[in-house]
Amino acid sequence: MTIAMMATFGIKVERLLDPATGRPSNTYRIPKGHYVSPDVYDIESDASSATYPLAIAAITGTECTVPNIGSASLQGDARFAKEVLEPMGCTVVQTATSTTVTGPKVGQLRQIGLVDMEPMTDAFLTASVLLAVAAQPPANGSTSTSRPSTRITGIANQRVKECNRIRAMMDELAKFGVDTKEHEDGLEIFGIDYRQLRANVRVHCYDDHRVAMAFSVLASLAPGAILEEKRCVEKTWPNWWDDLERKLGIRAHGVDPECSASLCISPSHFNKAGVNGKQATAASLSQLTSSRAQTPRKYAKDATIVCIGMRASGKTFLGAIGAAALGRTFIDADVIFNEKLGVKDGLGDFVKQHGWPAFRQKELEIFQELIVHYPRGALISLGGGVVETEACRKILAEYAHSKGPVVYIVRDTDAIVKFLSTSDRPAYGEPVMDVYRRRNPWFGECSSAELVSYSAGESLAVQPCAMNVPDPSFTIQKRFGLETEVARFFKFVTGQNTNQIGDLVVDSRKAGRQTYFLSLTFPDVVPKLELIRSMETGADAFEFRVDLLNPSGQPVTAPQVPPTEYVKYQLAALRHRSSLPIVFTVRTHSQGGMFPDGAQQEYFDLISLALRHGCEYIDLELGWDDALLAAVSEAKGHSQIIASWHDWSGRLDWESDATAKIYEKACQFGDIAKIIGKANTMEDNYSLERFRAKVSATATKPLLAVNMGAVGQYSRIVNPVFSPITHELMPVKAAPGQLSFRQVQTALSLIGQTEPRRFALFGTPISHSLSPLLHNTGFATLGLPHNYELLETTEVNDEIAAFVRSPDFGGASVTIPHKLNVIRLLDQVTDEAKAIGAVNTIIPIRNAQGKFTALVGDNTDWIAIKTLARRSLKTVHLADPNLTALVIGAGGSARAALFALYRLGVKRILLFNRTLANAEKLAKEVPVEWNVHVLASLDEISQLPLEQSPSIVVSNIPAEGATLDASATGLIHLPAVILQNPAGGVVIDMSYKPYHTSLLQLVQQVNTTTELAIGTNLTKAPLRKLWTACPGITILLEQGCHQFQRWTGREAPRAQIEQAAWEVYLQR
Repeated sequence: MTIAMMATFGIKVERLLDPATGRPSNTYRIPKGHYVSPDVYDIESDASSATYPLAIAAITGTECTVPNIGSASLQGDARFAKEVLEPMGCTVVQTATSTTVTGPKVGQLRQIGLVDMEPMTDAFLTASVLLAVAAQPPANGSTSTSRPSTRITGIANQRVKECNRIRAMMDELAKFGVDTKEHEDGLEIFGIDYRQLRANVRVHCYDDHRVAMAFSVLASLAPGAILEEKRCVEKTWPNWWDDLERKLGIRAHGVDPECSASLCISPSHFNKAGVNGKQATAASLSQLTSSRAQTPRKYAKDATIVCIGMRASGKTFLGAIGAAALGRTFIDADVIFNEKLGVKDGLGDFVKQHGWPAFRQKELEIFQELIVHYPRGALISLGGGVVETEACRKILAEYAHSKGPVVYIVRDTDAIVKFLSTSDRPAYGEPVMDVYRRRNPWFGECSSAELVSYSAGESLAVQPCAMNVPDPSFTIQKRFGLETEVARFFKFVTGQNTNQIGDLVVDSRKAGRQTYFLSLTFPDVVPKLELIRSMETGADAFEFRVDLLNPSGQPVTAPQVPPTEYVKYQLAALRHRSSLPIVFTVRTHSQGGMFPDGAQQEYFDLISLALRHGCEYIDLELGWDDALLAAVSEAKGHSQIIASWHDWSGRLDWESDATAKIYEKACQFGDIAKIIGKANTMEDNYSLERFRAKVSATATKPLLAVNMGAVGQYSRIVNPVFSPITHELMPVKAAPGQLSFRQVQTALSLIGQTEPRRFALFGTPISHSLSPLLHNTGFATLGLPHNYELLETTEVNDEIAAFVRSPDFGGASVTIPHKLNVIRLLDQVTDEAKAIGAVNTIIPIRNAQGKFTALVGDNTDWIAIKTLARRSLKTVHLADPNLTALVIGAGGSARAALFALYRLGVKRILLFNRTLANAEKLAKEVPVEWNVHVLASLDEISQLPLEQSPSIVVSNIPAEGATLDASATGLIHLPAVILQNPAGGVVIDMSYKPYHTSLLQLVQQVNTTTELAIGTNLTKAPLRKLWTACPGITILLEQGCHQFQRWTGREAPRAQIEQAAWEVYLQR
């Protein structure tokens, strides 16, 4: 094609012959010359895209002409009409510049036996859907059987396109009842009568435009077919769905599933030639500068939240998640509008009949009613155009200023424009971008917070797990993604849970947990998200170094202002991959960073962005005017301010009056004081520690104080509050002298600040316990000098008593038969352990001098059950007023399971035990508010309405005590009806081994049945969700991680523990 085009413009390229063989080689001679434009040059139509309307003519028996594609075309796909459609029975008239196809009568397409589509590989998808309904045999017979079929060859490369297209076509055609067979170089398709096509099929398009357009051809004959990820066609034919209906007369139902990655932001926000800083700041200017955008307040915790934003920004979807996370009523103003009109979707008709002004007036009235009727306990999603009305803007602005949060849902504008181009909502009557530019400042003026509807959020929600874990649902690693971040954001905005560190040391003279933040120095965090997740072990927070961000992806080498939009989406990406708190830092050049010193407005634009986006901590440099510092402090909402001062000169005198004044100013404007100096000698470190001890005597706020440089590393080791740390995989250190978490822990041990502790498991039999491996892996990963061992005894004897009272005792796990008898050795027992009636964890409490003050008994079994259940269920699911759970077995850990489910918020707990009397006895013993109902038979669940059936199942019986065989005797039969809830749920089996118990086999069977239903029954299957399985090994590891945290104050390194534990477990 290139050579032919060059020839048309006057450059004749010569392909040279191989002198040895005389055949054309891959060497070309290109003469030097100048292009000369011909008088006329016809730009061909896209031949690949042309196959779809031509195929519609073929399958529907109609006629279609495509101009600018004919026999003279340079494109291989132009041969599709003559080499595929004509042999299938179509009449094809092709000139040098046009192609006309007339299809045979519907149902009369025929197979063609064998076709080599190597010259037109992209067109094989179009051919496949036609061959699927080609019921007539080919003239030369099938390639392999007597059934009418066609084998397509030469398309092996289609396995490595946007998806494995060969497998995609086979899988999706199977849903319609069409058989296929895969070959090394292609596939074979066995046609059926079009009347045999299964109805109501939901086609997964793999976010591949050619899959979507090919199946929209088949949808012309397949009743009720729905094509998912409809927006993927924008890559090739943005108006495909409109053109399909209006120009070709075919209505194919395309949808975008709520969790489809294509629903959200396009990757364009990472375009290296993205918007510059001046343009970007207009979207999120703070009231601290010239912008009218508001910042958060500390509202009443139950104040109603209002969500605003452009149409198609995700207000309804994200708002519903937020409402469920907060336990609030969700109200969609559009739904209220339709209810008042008495129709299901009357917005468009109302605008057509009455015009936009009348619509806006009605919208205002509804908004005013909602604010009055729901002042508390609700989350309201408003229409995208509510800010077009001045009265609405005034109400919103006043509400955000003093009454409650108004959240601006932000989405990439390109994604909004593309989505609305195919929307059936009433047209604006002007370009969407013009609407956005007009409304965007209003959205800022009327809101106090921003939430990014981040496109990659769902792709980032893939559950991480160790490679040797048999099933991702078995993992103990924390789940991240869009839903987790949305829940965090709304809880932060309301103050329900601010995700901040609650035990920062204020008086350094007293014992306390040292805390750390990991300083990120990547210019682009997005490609490093998985790496960052692996680096967070030991860190309590991330320092998000805004001044080091660069859209080019290259390290920042000179002071620069990063584009606000880039910062916004970088922050969103990080949020969707980790739940750690964020320390938002814009470090100016004079303070050791890369942000221009004189860019005051741009600096506070970014501080405002951090406030509006719910950053837990914001580093605020004390070098700015007091008026600006006070304004930030006043407008911080639930964020905490780290008031910072950096002196790189090496002349900071820690014990001078000047430093004392810096500290006083930091405490005045900040929640945390931060002072950084530079050490020239060890005496500078000693001076710092004397300063720290002096201010601690009267301190009311935490102090972060370290010296930079190699000599200053001692101060980093002993600093108790938010010591900045690095990692060996970080591109550069954020400051000279930074150490990794592991290096700090090793140093603390070497200087005697961390004493080695002994830990143990008490019980019998315990020789095969994974607990030593679990905890010792955690200690080694974090660089802690501790050791965990086994102490096997048949009773709670003097040996155990001596162990727990030894000076180096660090903690203990307790298993059968000691969970009750060990209590006599303890000074305290937590309320949770009392409610459960068993202790599985012993925690020593020490004073500032490291001396014992008490031994506390706790229980982490219930926490593990609650944690895994919460992690496996959707936020909306947990807010279900009918949330029901089933506990099987009344012995062992049954009481822990009941307590966990009660704490989770389960509304009704069903209890079954093979010996009914034991279940009834347990139900009477627990508090009535747990709402436990005893079942005489598991089959009784079949009598419950589906939506009131269990969503959580916890089994406390040994693996050998249950069966799926209804005819078995002496065992508990597990009927499939216990998993009949169409919304799915989570199943937890406390049995340690084997991991694939009868109950988990039942989960697999039900999930398989559901998956098959999704592929064949549209009317019921979309409502069915899969069940998540958690085996006993997962419970063991989860509760162990909670023990680890209680003993060390550190989050357990779950990835490393999981990898090590499963490796040993699977070998036993």
